[in-house]
Amino acid sequence: MSKQNGLPKGWAITPLSSTLLPKVTRNPKQERSDSFEYVDIDALDNKKQVISAPKRLSKSDAPSRARMGIHKGDVIFSLVRPYLKNLAIVPEALDGQIASTAYCILRPAVDVDSHFLFYQVLQDSFIHSIPTYGNSPPSARDDEFLAMQIRVAPLNEQRRIVAKIEELFSNLDAGVAALERIRANLKRYRAAVLKAAVEGKLTAAWRAKHPQSEPASKLLERILAERRAKWEQDQLAKFAAAAKTPPKGWREKYVEPAGPDTNGLPELPQGWCWVTLGSLVKKGPQNGLYYPKERYGLGVPIIRIDDYQDFCSRSSSELRTVSASSEDQITYGLCPGDLLVRACPKSGINSVSSDGSLDESWRSLQALHC
Repeated sequence: MSKQNGLPKGWAITPLSSTLLPKVTRNPKQERSDSFEYVDIDALDNKKQVISAPKRLSKSDAPSRARMGIHKGDVIFSLVRPYLKNLAIVPEALDGQIASTAYCILRPAVDVDSHFLFYQVLQDSFIHSIPTYGNSPPSARDDEFLAMQIRVAPLNEQRRIVAKIEELFSNLDAGVAALERIRANLKRYRAAVLKAAVEGKLTAAWRAKHPQSEPASKLLERILAERRAKWEQDQLAKFAAAAKTPPKGWREKYVEPAGPDTNGLPELPQGWCWVTLGSLVKKGPQNGLYYPKERYGLGVPIIRIDDYQDFCSRSSSELRTVSASSEDQITYGLCPGDLLVRACPKSGINSVSSDGSLDESWRSLQALHC
């Protein structure tokens, strides 16, 4: 195909206004119909670029901005914050209805395909070149918008281009849907693997080959003994730091973690045992600290709720820092292997849902010092 001035043969660069028919203003309060469909900014879905929620209004309730007559095939384009892409093609169901003056109505001429026009003004390069004014909010002017240049092809070629665009978009949509299905399947598979792991199914063959392995009850005895020894070590360190002699009976103040209530719990594989979470951690679960904004700036890195998603933390260089006392750093400082859990303040640590995902209502940090 030969080209002229960088364009295919038969194409032209022209002001947007030259591809349009004149717009028509209307006042619904002066019309015979008692009601009408009204398309304001809220009626448009700017993710899909479709009119999704027009309002049925009586003419007596017509707002002052309800003045733009629209017809099937019109392209409506909001010049308020144009980067939001509030634009759409008017469907047949809204032929003859009314839109807000917040829209610039692009009614294509006879030799311009409305979908071709729509895809022209939908381009990021076109939208980003629209001049805007002000900041509350930034808006474009109709005359400058309509004077912008667009490329126009012969009508038959416009239709072929539109058909190809929609074919490719359909393929992309199908690909996105397939990826979403794969993501959902992976989530279910991950949950199934975790469920099989905690039920002992993943290690059933190993246990069959090693029937003499130490039972979990023996392991728990050692864990509890280590937990108590660590508590006694910490208490002695506190007495030494305060230059005090440990009082008589101080060891009796140690509180053993409560055992589990096994009523209603399923039967475990041979050698396994139920245990409370508190029995497996050195310090026990504890809430993290809240610091007001004025404490942020210099100091030690702090992990906040926004700093991790899907259990992946940012690097320490990306974390904010906070002014924390030495005591807080010792009490709440994290160690390798600590587990951070988003927890609900009212109900403590929430349970994992049936599909393996964590409840999004969790809002505070808890550290489990393992």
